Amino acid sequence: MNDPMPRLPATNADDARVALGLPRLGKVVAVLGSIDERKSVREIVAWLAAKSDIECPTLYLCGRQTPNMREFLGTDIALTLHKRGKLVALDRFVSNDELGMAVRAADAVMVMHENEGASGALAYAYAAARPVMAWGSGAVTRSVARHNAGVIASARDPESLEIAWRRLQSGELGAYPDESPTAVPNLFARQLLGVSEGPSR
Repeated sequence: MNDPMPRLPATNADDARVALGLPRLGKVVAVLGSIDERKSVREIVAWLAAKSDIECPTLYLCGRQTPNMREFLGTDIALTLHKRGKLVALDRFVSNDELGMAVRAADAVMVMHENEGASGALAYAYAAARPVMAWGSGAVTRSVARHNAGVIASARDPESLEIAWRRLQSGELGAYPDESPTAVPNLFARQLLGVSEGPSR
């Protein structure tokens, strides 16, 4: 059985951003994996489109797009965001290393869909100690809330997204739960198994 915990490339955020064509300055939020209707991309784009350039993070869509999503990303609202430099997309199958680079480059990972199973995007976020913006009532949101690994927001409510984003920026969540060498694998394992006990010391 393959190790479910991602092994991230040994690079820093600045180098990852340069490699991926992302701006070195400002905040970046990432949506990882297949870019389909489940991922709330329409709602995220609408939320970001209403923000000023100074306040707006860059959205990085890292993964192959479904035809519906490709069509949406060709609409005026998405193209305008792209022209502002606030939307970057890699529309193809991506390797594990590329996913690792994407999460290294990001300030937060958006997992804005219902998911009752283990989430690969969540695993990458945990591996890189990146906070998560999550939505729904499934295993992902329960894990994020239980381990103080990010914020919960409704993708259907721009105000909820804005409040969650501001909470992440404020630092009120404190430090990432635990940055010891064993903490991240333990965190993902607990998410995978649906248990809440902390790692053994």
